[in-house]
Amino acid sequence: SIARWSYLREIVASDSDLFGVVASMRFWMLLGQLCFLGTIVLIASALGLGDVATSHLSQVVSVGVCGPMLFNAWRTFRPRPAKHSLGAHQSLWVAGALQLWGTLGDLRVTSP
Repeated sequence: SIARWSYLREIVASDSDLFGVVASMRFWMLLGQLCFLGTIVLIASALGLGDVATSHLSQVVSVGVCGPMLFNAWRTFRPRPAKHSLGAHQSLWVAGALQLWGTLGDLRVTSP
């Protein structure tokens, strides 16, 4: 999900196109989720599976379908330069917490 949003600026030509791309992406995501749900319910009903077996079936199907898609997306997207760099001997956890704290402070100042 994060990868999808981080590359949107490279996919769209202008800010006016952004709404259409996001709306289309949301539509196809919802349609895919509904098709997945319908497929799992039909297979589980036809085989008479219980709750646990149905959850196992859905996990196997989602890994089998989404795994190749994730691999393809991983190959397709180019590496991005780091937005922030860590100082010497600085923990990633500490840097993330400080960045989060700064963002929350900015939101507190700018939000109504």
